[in-house]
Amino acid sequence: MTTRTEQNLRLPITAKQVLNDATRTLNVDMRARSWTLPATSVPDEVSHYVARHSALGLTGPRPHVKEQQKSIQTADIALKIDAAAKLRDLGAVADPLIKPILLYYSAAHMLGAYSRAYLDWEGRIEKHGIRCRRNSDLDRMPVEIEKDGFFPRLGTALFLLSGSATPFVQMVSYSAKPTAHTGQGELLEKFCAEEVGDPISALTLNDLANFDYAARLGVVRARHGFHKYRGLAGAAVQIDTLALFVASWLARYDTVGWKTVLDGVCVDYRSFFEDVFDRYVNFMFEAALDRLVDPQLPWDQARSTGGVNPYSHDDPRFGGNPDSV
Repeated sequence: MTTRTEQNLRLPITAKQVLNDATRTLNVDMRARSWTLPATSVPDEVSHYVARHSALGLTGPRPHVKEQQKSIQTADIALKIDAAAKLRDLGAVADPLIKPILLYYSAAHMLGAYSRAYLDWEGRIEKHGIRCRRNSDLDRMPVEIEKDGFFPRLGTALFLLSGSATPFVQMVSYSAKPTAHTGQGELLEKFCAEEVGDPISALTLNDLANFDYAARLGVVRARHGFHKYRGLAGAAVQIDTLALFVASWLARYDTVGWKTVLDGVCVDYRSFFEDVFDRYVNFMFEAALDRLVDPQLPWDQARSTGGVNPYSHDDPRFGGNPDSV
């Protein structure tokens, strides 16, 4: 069923109005996200991020906050959302042999619109930023993450817009160093000690299907000294995006491997992928729309009240709150 938000964002004129309202908020709203101490605006934080990214000589996506929405850019985003919605609807009822192809490209359009609605990017925008390699042992099939392209851009956008520093983010940056509670054993002892991340650059299919959120998020928390870490939601969104890509890659380039998954011949990956497909169709798509209306809405919060948000620590698959481990 098409929602009012979806309908509005699929129409260029209405989409421009909606996105402009959010753009104005991003440019003037002062708030403290989980990774910054004083209240600051998104443009200030993004500028600081880019300055530190450049000073450290890092490669990969560098964003700039849009001052206003241009008609041609908004029309492009509206068309991407329209295509994403149609691909989602087709994918929801498609044969399993082609289902992941439709759903991944729906997600790439939808999350690409999210990462590009309010931010312009340096670097190549046409790359996926993910690469798979064929392996006769599906458990060990490599899933490699590149430094540029859609996927790393998504991670940076999640971090800068919602404060969700994931295990895939190349760098975190703070608007100021803490001045209190920095003594040995105190809350902010290690905060700001390390800006450069150690992002995951490769996983196997088995790693992906059994992603250890508590351990992976704990590494990020310890490395950067977060005292109020909020990384689960962004990490879960990125894991589902990776899973959609991997399933679509198998369906396109290793049809025998994908048939093996569907038949449950090896470890039962079918249920893992089906859960991902279900989350995308029934939650992630609408959640991305909500965050186009309000880009600073945390991914672990849902506008609707029905059911558990699958990107919050309340989802039973996480076994608790990995942000606090």
